[in-house]
Amino acid sequence: MRWVGTLLLGALLALAAPAEAQRARRGNDALATAVQHLEATDPAEVRGAIEALGILGDARAAEPIAARIRRGLPPELLDAAIDALTVLGRPEAGPVLFELASHRRPAVRLKAVLAIAATRPRGADRALTAALADSDPAVRGAAASGLAESARAARSTRSSTRSIATCPKRPRPSADSHGRRRWTASSATSGGSRSRW
Repeated sequence: MRWVGTLLLGALLALAAPAEAQRARRGNDALATAVQHLEATDPAEVRGAIEALGILGDARAAEPIAARIRRGLPPELLDAAIDALTVLGRPEAGPVLFELASHRRPAVRLKAVLAIAATRPRGADRALTAALADSDPAVRGAAASGLAESARAARSTRSSTRSIATCPKRPRPSADSHGRRRWTASSATSGGSRSRW
């Protein structure tokens, strides 16, 4: 009877493997289709492609969006592309976001600084520090907020790492000459309770 369960489990696993592969293929197909639509001339089609890439959440979507931004987009599509990069949250988006942080339009610079603060790519602190000198007060404020959040996160990480490192060791019993457990002097002075476990 046990072999019937094993046989059924094997059959289910055999059916699940092609289904998983099919889902992966569908994801690849959707990514390829959306990337292809990025090259369209119709703004609605390009917007749909940008939004689809953001929704897919695939890390590979960041580079095609960045490439499309570099080739040029109208303002409303540029905003959508920055939003998609922010939603993706991938460090690969960092270089194009750094470029956009010095865009001629303050609204684009603001969105880029907010995206940098949200995604935290390598070099984010440097870019946010540079944005503190921006001519627009909203961009400067967003950069200051991003740096403050970064400092808070770093302090939190250091503090939790320090508290783990300084956590008192749990007292360990040792065996006496008769094999009975007894507490060692070092464990009794560690400040821990003398409970058995």
